[in-house]
Amino acid sequence: MSSNEEIWRLADQLRARGDLITLHDLLREAKNQGLTVSFDTVAELAWKTERLELLVPPPLVRKTISAFLKGQTYERVLDPWDRLGGLIRLANPESVRLSIVYNSLYQELFSAIEDNSDIQLMLGNPIEFLDKEVTYWDLIVSCPPFGMQRDKIMIRAEDSKETVSDSMELLLLLQACTRLSTEGTALFVVATRFFGSNSFRHLSSIGIHLEAIVHFPPGTFAPYTYISTYLVVLRRIDVPKLAFLAEIGSEDDIQPVIHNMTSGRQGKTLELGSYVNPHSFKSFRSLRLSRDIHQYSRRMNLEPVPLASIAKDINQSNGKLEEGFEDLPDAVYLPIIGKSDAVTRLSDLKLKPHNYVQIVMNSEKVNAEYVARFFSSELGRMIREYHQIGYANPRILVSSLKESELYFPSIETQIELINAQNEITELRAMINSIEQQLWNKPNDVEYTLKSLKNLNRESGFEEWAETLPFPLASILWRYNAESDVRLKKEHLFHFFEAVAQFNTILLLSGLKSDSSLFDAQREIVFKDFKKESLYRSTFGTWIVLGERIAKLIRTEMGNRNGRERCLKVFRSGRSDLIDSLSSKKTFEVLKRTADFRNKWKGHGGIENEREAQKRLSVLESELAALRELMVDTYAGNQIIRPENGKLKSGIYHIQVYSLMGTRQIFKKISIQMNIMLDSDRLYLYFEGNPEPLELLPFIKFKFGQSSEENACYFYNSLDKSGVRWVSYHFDKEAEFVKVDNSLEQILESFFGYN
Repeated sequence: MSSNEEIWRLADQLRARGDLITLHDLLREAKNQGLTVSFDTVAELAWKTERLELLVPPPLVRKTISAFLKGQTYERVLDPWDRLGGLIRLANPESVRLSIVYNSLYQELFSAIEDNSDIQLMLGNPIEFLDKEVTYWDLIVSCPPFGMQRDKIMIRAEDSKETVSDSMELLLLLQACTRLSTEGTALFVVATRFFGSNSFRHLSSIGIHLEAIVHFPPGTFAPYTYISTYLVVLRRIDVPKLAFLAEIGSEDDIQPVIHNMTSGRQGKTLELGSYVNPHSFKSFRSLRLSRDIHQYSRRMNLEPVPLASIAKDINQSNGKLEEGFEDLPDAVYLPIIGKSDAVTRLSDLKLKPHNYVQIVMNSEKVNAEYVARFFSSELGRMIREYHQIGYANPRILVSSLKESELYFPSIETQIELINAQNEITELRAMINSIEQQLWNKPNDVEYTLKSLKNLNRESGFEEWAETLPFPLASILWRYNAESDVRLKKEHLFHFFEAVAQFNTILLLSGLKSDSSLFDAQREIVFKDFKKESLYRSTFGTWIVLGERIAKLIRTEMGNRNGRERCLKVFRSGRSDLIDSLSSKKTFEVLKRTADFRNKWKGHGGIENEREAQKRLSVLESELAALRELMVDTYAGNQIIRPENGKLKSGIYHIQVYSLMGTRQIFKKISIQMNIMLDSDRLYLYFEGNPEPLELLPFIKFKFGQSSEENACYFYNSLDKSGVRWVSYHFDKEAEFVKVDNSLEQILESFFGYN
């Protein structure tokens, strides 16, 4: 067997010729030079050289299947759609193993790999082979391509024959299962569409049952596809009506999930294992949404209300009517595609009528205006997403909507809420009117200021500050408590700089938590950067990095699978925080304030009191703009620091400090986690999620001898003496230097040096 170094040296030689290198080219040249290649090397090469087709399932999938097969013995093993032997080689080598490849190219690649010689190889159409095959197989394992063209096959179900139409990879699964031995097992990697397919519905007619479903999150197969995928376990023997369901997002999940699956044990969390009706299962995303909806409604102390119990009718649009619907009282118009708001008036429709359904409410049980606003709230949007089907253009089916549950307070409370909302609307109209008056009649500014006296800005500002993480809220507290104009201005500059650094650290932590996503986007994020350029933390550096990551996140959030992946990497059940962190408008505010700092620092004159007040007013305008963008940003999220924990029944029960708000006495809360947390690290925790997001260590928190000495520090610079940390709120020890080799390693990892 050749060393990896020899193979990679050969790849560099071929690349130096300027030609596009394929795995086929490399293996052919290796064979000409008398080099043999291990499968592990081939797998790594396939992921680096091939971009058009998945030749080898990713390591996480292979390791999961390997763990499932460990200790199992099968006499006959088949992979009906193989390429390079990536899955069939996981079976016991003493088995009779047959791989089917569909063209001569893969036959050549297959034979060039070390240790594939004892696997029988057949070239041809696997469906035709299976249709004629008389052998029964004890293990069938395969990962056929996703989203192949539709076709038809004839299957024998008991004494009859049936024609099944479906995508080709699912027909292959169905056809292969007809050749499963009496006590055999089939392991297939499939996309979400499998669970609603014709092939799935026909499995029971040939005596095949779904025993287990393992979800691999979006991005597992990146860069080939970012869709959710599943390992399904199928058996001919009778199995319980419920199927085991779990998620494997990293190698650490494999052993706990496989243990729970094989022992028939339900895990402590949804991800570690639960049992579902396979015939009503839609997707892991839907199940997670259902859990998040339940947790969200519990936090709001709301009980479920079946929509059918409060709606008189649910009508689809009528093309014969000019406006699409008959204008009925107590009607709510709900978009069945997209994320537009629900409305109560036909004149307020933003989409074409056929993209809505009309829900006529029972006014004795519910307020139509409240229902419309509910459907436009975060909880309402989660429910809407839960009932969407389809992948490219998801939409809500009326049949699904009729079975939905909503979460409402009493009708009396609904009316009070609508009245409160009306007051807010009136207040907003008053503010708009005062604003117009301010600029239309500039000489009446004193009268305009008097109009504002009834609006309690100070109280609202303090309430907002308490919703922010302590690293930011503590700076706002210093600003708000300060009376000196120049110092207030400096505190605001510190706040904007801290927001740029803090937001970017959160974005970078999320991106780096998904290694495949990070590796794919590394060059874009750190273009024109060197690790030395990050040895000094600057306002501009954090803005540039943050803008680049935010743009990537906005692109991911723009499609359904990408959104699911982002929620996964940020360990969140809601998009509010992700949307705020990646907001283009947020970075526009930060860029303006950075420009002000550069401009005013470069001003050679002395800053008098009048000039300082002018500059403070400018910054306070930017603060107001940022505040509007960050309202309720951290709802449901907390920055936490672990104190201690213990393992009980497979779940870690951990006491943590909640580092939120302006106060230096921090609330202790108890959370349940799938993993143990590092007491020296900070985490972003979304309530109810069993795994928080570990923040990259560019922010430190130090507990003092008293609560008044509790302080937060931001990374400032790195040199030979160590890492310099600065605090924007703690005067007693505003900075310190400490040797920290791990931070330099993290900076190197950004550029692929690790």
